[in-house]
Amino acid sequence: MRIWIILIFLSSIVSGQIVQVPLLQAGKKNTESGRTSALNAMTLPFWDDFSFTQVQGFANDTLWEIGKSTRVTTGLSIDPPSIYSATFDGIDSIGKPYNLTDILAKGRADKLISREIRMDLVPESERSSVYFSFYYQIQGKGEAPDQDDNFSLWWLNSSDVWEKVFEVGRLEAGDPTKFNYVILPVNEERFFHGKFRFRFQNFARLSGPYDMWHLDYVYLNKSRTAGEQSMPDRTISSTLTAPFKGYYSIPLHHLKDTFATVGLKPKIKLFGLLENNFQPFRYSTSVQLNQLTGSTQVTKNILIEDNAVPINPATGGTELIEPFSILNLNLQKVFPAEEISFDSDSVHARLQFILNSEDDNPLVYLPKYRPINFLSNDTIVQNFSLAKYYSRDDGNAEFGAGLNQPGTELGYGFDLLYPTPDTVVAVDLYFPQFGDQSNQTLILKLWSGGEEGPIAQLHQQSVQVIRTGNNEFIRYQLTEPVIVYRRFFVGWKQNSAAVIPVGFDKDTDSGDQIYYNVTGSWEQNTLLSGSLMIRPVFGSGQGVVINKLEDQNSAQVFPNPSNGKFRMPAGAQIISVYDVMGRPVPITIQKEEQSLLVHMPEATNGIYLIRWFRNGIKYSTRVLIKKD
Repeated sequence: MRIWIILIFLSSIVSGQIVQVPLLQAGKKNTESGRTSALNAMTLPFWDDFSFTQVQGFANDTLWEIGKSTRVTTGLSIDPPSIYSATFDGIDSIGKPYNLTDILAKGRADKLISREIRMDLVPESERSSVYFSFYYQIQGKGEAPDQDDNFSLWWLNSSDVWEKVFEVGRLEAGDPTKFNYVILPVNEERFFHGKFRFRFQNFARLSGPYDMWHLDYVYLNKSRTAGEQSMPDRTISSTLTAPFKGYYSIPLHHLKDTFATVGLKPKIKLFGLLENNFQPFRYSTSVQLNQLTGSTQVTKNILIEDNAVPINPATGGTELIEPFSILNLNLQKVFPAEEISFDSDSVHARLQFILNSEDDNPLVYLPKYRPINFLSNDTIVQNFSLAKYYSRDDGNAEFGAGLNQPGTELGYGFDLLYPTPDTVVAVDLYFPQFGDQSNQTLILKLWSGGEEGPIAQLHQQSVQVIRTGNNEFIRYQLTEPVIVYRRFFVGWKQNSAAVIPVGFDKDTDSGDQIYYNVTGSWEQNTLLSGSLMIRPVFGSGQGVVINKLEDQNSAQVFPNPSNGKFRMPAGAQIISVYDVMGRPVPITIQKEEQSLLVHMPEATNGIYLIRWFRNGIKYSTRVLIKKD
């Protein structure tokens, strides 16, 4: 049981609302490898932007001695110089806190140590030009460090002693949405020896993934100057946005007739590190379609855009990357609908974006940079799914999010990208390992809704919370299919005071689709940014479309008063009758030419509530039974 995680959050959780909680990321333990220790010491230059990591989630062991330490992430920093960053917090690389017994313990947490570097080979005449630079960010999309936390850099001197050469605390770190640039001279002779190493580390709470710092673009070389920041590099700084109006996945049959309006052009962020120069570029996109029907798979490789010149939508001219600035690039095309086999069971798309930057151009790529490959951060691959479900998340949770009070409700909005009603048959949920691991249940719910949040409840059922490994979904089959139309919500009602989070993807943001009900009315989330890992699954079945709720005390039931027999509109569906105690009353229904004849054979004198549906609208009225 991980009750200690919940205890940590008791001081920060506001009663009765949606809360974000950190997750322990189980992964492979990455210790110093025999291969790393067998490698010869490196020579200058040293450069790493974490874009060519060989084991996903960890820094490249040809450059770093990797232990129980940092993770390489894409979703936790904000607008990094290049897409991957090393994240420092209070857990090691396999998701284990450094201290399991004292939840308030603090100390040295993550560390990232370079392999040995032959600084003794730098000629004495060039040692005054050796500089060390990097970018760092406090917090990003993670947890903010406390006032006494810090992030530091240490160098190993010729006496085999670590010296601290840089430290920054919370108050000096500045804007948590920006990266800070640091450049330091390596001008002391004690650092020019054959076993020089450097170490980044953070001082933080040791009981979980808190107090975050992010590191990127580490560079050590000669022939530099004190004010140098420029690099001949244009980089990818983000993943691709969702291509289907906010969705990374969409049911295949929903796309068939709506591709022209649903298929959007993804966006991506680029960053330029060459100063005093607005940089032109081109890009290419391609897609691999894996189309599955039964056990048969058909694969197509399609070139979408080849060396395309980016167009500025505001001016019509060519997009240029400004120095040390983020450019939001809109792709000009999406993968062609004519290549998709819509009769397949599912289609999985692997979209590749290549930034054709020419960062190896000899006009800017000077000999001092050899053998750095600035093209390594110019390619990204992202997967999208056309199957049976809607997904606003990209499949990777950095945090969890949930409610913290019994009786409260959470609803997550979806807009049906389909012209007619369709049937939800299941819901996929990712419940990560968190907190109390005892058996717990939730009331899974679906609602119709509008921009103001959920309106009419469509379905509810009790489900057991099944916690899984990293990013593993459990499919909860609905006890009865539910037809939805236009806008609908999926969520749950909380049974206990425990925080029961679902996965929360910080790389995407659909936080404005999250609503919670703690006081009897729905409120839109304004506290958290991210996407819940909740996915409605579509299939075949019979149900009732509910688009809105209306109370209709009208003449649609006649005669009223009645002797136990009355007529209703011919289009009425799912007619239910209840007595004043809320108990269902048996009825029989007979179809007539222009109405339905309803008979209450066991009814006694009194008032009864009648509920029914017609054209997707829920109606209710009362009828007075008066028998002679």
